[in-house]
Amino acid sequence: MLHPNLNQDAWETGYFFKWDGGRIKRLEFSPDGNMLATVDSRYKDIGVALWDADTGMEKHRISYPGALTLLAFSPDGTTLATATSKKCVCFWDIPTLEMTRVLTLEPWKVFDHPVLTRQEWVTTIAFSPDGSLLATGSNDPLACTWDVITGKKVHVFDCGTQWVHSVAFSPDGTKLAIASNFSGNTIRVWNLHTHEVLHETQARTSSIAFSPDGLLLAWGDGHRRLCLWDMNTNIVRTLVQGHYYFNQVVFSRDGHLLAAGSNDRRIHVWDFREDKESAILRGGHDQITSIAISPDGTSIVGDDGYMHRRKAKE
Repeated sequence: MLHPNLNQDAWETGYFFKWDGGRIKRLEFSPDGNMLATVDSRYKDIGVALWDADTGMEKHRISYPGALTLLAFSPDGTTLATATSKKCVCFWDIPTLEMTRVLTLEPWKVFDHPVLTRQEWVTTIAFSPDGSLLATGSNDPLACTWDVITGKKVHVFDCGTQWVHSVAFSPDGTKLAIASNFSGNTIRVWNLHTHEVLHETQARTSSIAFSPDGLLLAWGDGHRRLCLWDMNTNIVRTLVQGHYYFNQVVFSRDGHLLAAGSNDRRIHVWDFREDKESAILRGGHDQITSIAISPDGTSIVGDDGYMHRRKAKE
């Protein structure tokens, strides 16, 4: 059973970009909202495409001899980090489109065995709010923070026996949330200074996001729910009960909206001003695994290539 579209007429929906590779893996607006970056996980030797956010025209491509899987803009918009299928993170200078640095994550040895290593890949990356740190996770029990300037590892967070699926810095840069799945299905919020666990809850998810005020953490879980965790009260609230899994979750910069891509081929939008699901948007016929909200909060784009622009109220 699919959710019906909701308030779609309040949004202008159109096909935004045409990608000549395979499936888009991740997309993100630049901090100034002028560009949209996309990465394709299956189409090698193309890497990243940079699109004009107003026209949908391709502006640049960053080629890479291998499969790129993730991307993230630095907060000042001058650097783009991309993750590869070979457990590397590459940094690109946006003005010149040149690679400036490569981080290589060491293979994780099973039970410290010198031979039994796992074929690993980077599952999540995120810049700290001031751009000084990059957090990474992979299909092993470790999440790491790195100094962006020196490329040196700052700290390793041990998640036990669980794979790390998503990391998110709090807006004030003092905390790091880590979602680790596989056996324990746990979300932990760590103090970045003392490296102690401040909050913990049980949830199976592949994407987490802090609200702009840092008081709430959102995710879509394995029970087809869009959830919101108030860490002051430790109460987890179900915003939407779906029929399909929710994937990436994103807050608007002003904190008014929370959007979630879903396997029902729609983007679900929660409006905190009305405290309700205000829109269910459909573009194409593909599952929505990655989404992005423009910095001004007026546009939402999904990895199906469709852009939803909120119409001005008359």
